[in-house]
Amino acid sequence: MRLNTTLGTLLSAFAVAAQRAGGHASLMQTPVAKPSFSQNTGFDDLSSLYADVNKLNQNQFGDDLYGLAQNEDGTSTKYEPEADTEQEVTDSDVISPGEIADAAKEILGAPATRKRSQFASREDLGLEKSDRFHVDIGGEGFHEASGVVSGFKGAVNLNAQKFDSQYPDKEIPNLVQLEAWHTDPPFPFKKKTVDRYTMQGAPLTRHNVNEITRTLAENGTVELWLDHGEFDKELKELASNLDAKIEWSDDPNTSVVDEFDGGFPTPKVVLKRGSASE
Repeated sequence: MRLNTTLGTLLSAFAVAAQRAGGHASLMQTPVAKPSFSQNTGFDDLSSLYADVNKLNQNQFGDDLYGLAQNEDGTSTKYEPEADTEQEVTDSDVISPGEIADAAKEILGAPATRKRSQFASREDLGLEKSDRFHVDIGGEGFHEASGVVSGFKGAVNLNAQKFDSQYPDKEIPNLVQLEAWHTDPPFPFKKKTVDRYTMQGAPLTRHNVNEITRTLAENGTVELWLDHGEFDKELKELASNLDAKIEWSDDPNTSVVDEFDGGFPTPKVVLKRGSASE
C-alpha cells in the first residue's frame, strides 16, 4: 500500500467524521479508530504519519481527534479510544457473542447439524427473554479496510467458512459455522429465536428469505445493506412473510439510520416483523 493511498484513506475518514459532526469535531462522541493494515504499508512506524494527519486536523478543526476535544465553551474534554477487542458488549448486558457461539457449537457441532430436531433454542444458547440475539448472515466480524467499514463486533457470525476472506490467517470470531452455502444449509435455530438479523454484501436468496422468516422473533428486525432494485422480488417476499414495511436509510420520510454513515457502499433497508399492521 502506497503512502498516498494510506494518507488518502485517513484523510477521508477525518473528512467524514467532521462532516458528520457538522464541521465541529467537539460534537463527536467517540474518536476515529486507527485502521488496521493486513499488508506491508512501507512504514516501519506509522506514528509519524498519524501525527501529521492529527496536526492537519488540528489546524483545520482546532482539536486533536486522538486527544483533547475543544468544546464550544472554550473548555477541553479528554476521551479515551475504544478498546480494540473482538468481544464487544452485545445487545445483551449478560452474555457475549462468543459465549453464544460456543454454546451453539457444543449443541450443533461444526459445521452445524441440518437436523431440525437438534436446532438450538434461546434457552439452549443461554439467552434470557430480555436479551436481543443478533446474527450477521455471512458475517466475518468488524472490519475497516480501504475506507470501507463492515461487520459487527456484537454479533454472532453465521457463515460457511471458518477463516476471514480479507485476512485468510484469521479465524472468524463468534462463528456458528454452516455447511457450504451452495447446499442451502438451514439456519440452525428454532422458530422465532433471533431478534436481529443483519446482512451485508451477501445475496438475499429465496432460501435465506425462508430461513429468516422461520427464525425471526416477534417484533424482530432484519437489516440489509442492498442497492435499490437488487433482490427486489426477494425483498418484497420477505416483507410479505413478515408483515413488515420496507424502510430505506436514504428515504427522508423514514427514521431509519445507517450506523455506517456511508462507510459501507450501499444503503440500509430495514424490515420489522409486524410493522405493516402497526
